[in-house]
Amino acid sequence: MPIVVVVGIVVAVVLFVAFPRQMGLLAAVFIVGIGALGIYLWAEAQQAANTRSAVTAEAQLAPALCPDPKAPVAIAFTNGNPTTVDAIGFVLEARREGHSGLVYSDFLSSDKIIAPGERSSACWPLSRPLKDVAGAGLVFTVRVNSVQLHQDGS
Repeated sequence: MPIVVVVGIVVAVVLFVAFPRQMGLLAAVFIVGIGALGIYLWAEAQQAANTRSAVTAEAQLAPALCPDPKAPVAIAFTNGNPTTVDAIGFVLEARREGHSGLVYSDFLSSDKIIAPGERSSACWPLSRPLKDVAGAGLVFTVRVNSVQLHQDGS
């Protein structure tokens, strides 16, 4: 244990013994402050999770929608937030149909602006070829990791 921590603990114990009422009040204020910070951080995390879950995404290998073999995956986002989405960070994953193991995974981002209630779709390239699973039925999924909402005045 570093010497600074040991000295800090000794000083705190001495102050609690010498000034119990004042140190108890200081400790109570400290505990309330830490609790308030914890509640604030929890609320922020909940709001971010709600924002992410309001953006839905679908992906499919769709030659009819995406005829360019360099960008074969159609990905569609729907903004269920009451605010415009400025950017989305997401993970594109592929599995063999009926299997749980990933054959493809990549982190991607889109800066396509999507108004509340709107749907946006585009064809996306794969960062590496799917040689080993060519012809196999693939199921593509999208996990939305982050959503940046439009800020007024910017």
